[in-house]
Amino acid sequence: MYTGSKDLLKLIDDEKISVCILNKSGNIIYQNNSCLCYCGNQFGTFCQKNSFKICGDFPNTDSNIKQGMRLYKNLKVNKSLFDVTTISTKVYNSIISYQKDDELDYLNEQLDKYQLTKKEQKVLNCLIEGKSNNSISKDLNITENTLRTHIKSINKKIDPDLKEFITDLRKT
Repeated sequence: MYTGSKDLLKLIDDEKISVCILNKSGNIIYQNNSCLCYCGNQFGTFCQKNSFKICGDFPNTDSNIKQGMRLYKNLKVNKSLFDVTTISTKVYNSIISYQKDDELDYLNEQLDKYQLTKKEQKVLNCLIEGKSNNSISKDLNITENTLRTHIKSINKKIDPDLKEFITDLRKT
């Protein structure tokens, strides 16, 4: 017996995955339970909450919007980290968000084992957020040479498996 529909429903009801479907006017026509918990009941209203604010170009009432998918990785929304996929068709726009807090919790547990300085922790957080070296230097008020020194120090302190995990978390 094919259970694809049941599997899809289980996926949609996963507490870490928020699903929001909008019509071309940007009005919400469906929210799963996770989306309802996170954004509140927005049914029938124009979406101006969380993921929409960050994605900016989506949804769009312009009939010339390109159809297809867009992926936004490691977006911070209300102190949580999300990967967000937007899907646009001729009829509907969809926002599918995956909350990555467990990965961040794991990362923080692993990093506690290493003796990173506070500045190294700040540098690492900025790197995970996908910021450029130039942006990190400005945000932390340090030179790019100092930043490179911090990155080298971090790389010496953490093990290869954790480096790989951080790299995967950081990929865009």
